[in-house]
Amino acid sequence: MINPDMRYIEPVIVENTCHYASKTRLLCDHCGRQGRCLDEAGRREIFDHLRIKSCHRFIPIFAFRPPLVGFEDEFNTFRMGTAWARRIFPGSVVTLLDTKSESLFAAASVTRVYSGSIDDMATLYAAQNHLAKAGLIEKDNAAQSMKATLRKMYGNLIYSQNKNATVVFMKVTRRFVQATT
Repeated sequence: MINPDMRYIEPVIVENTCHYASKTRLLCDHCGRQGRCLDEAGRREIFDHLRIKSCHRFIPIFAFRPPLVGFEDEFNTFRMGTAWARRIFPGSVVTLLDTKSESLFAAASVTRVYSGSIDDMATLYAAQNHLAKAGLIEKDNAAQSMKATLRKMYGNLIYSQNKNATVVFMKVTRRFVQATT
């Protein structure tokens, strides 16, 4: 089963190459290549035995709740806090997960990453969000609608504890199976 919880996964840059590492988690469980990695079975055995938690083939996962809309052309997604701004960068390959079916539905390339106050990020980038592109967020009042959507998705407690957000722009490069919307 794919685990999209990326809180314990951090990038490690070594000689201009990005490896992902975790001190406490088996990376294969959190990887967008799951089931498609030629080395997965061997890596699992090595990771379990030696407790090595690093991989240069690791692909981060972004989880999305249905409806899965607005992923045409360049779009963005908002994430609470600034961890994603440290985890990925322009050119990173990521996968997109449908949380309802628990299946990966696309691969995407990160084009831009911004982080800052929720108010600033919503004001600057809410209109390019995938939900706004699909008409699920009012474009005339995109910033306020985005903040209300974030509060609804993350809940009052998490929303009120975070003053910052990360906005990740990306383009879908490959679609997998048709996901349920």
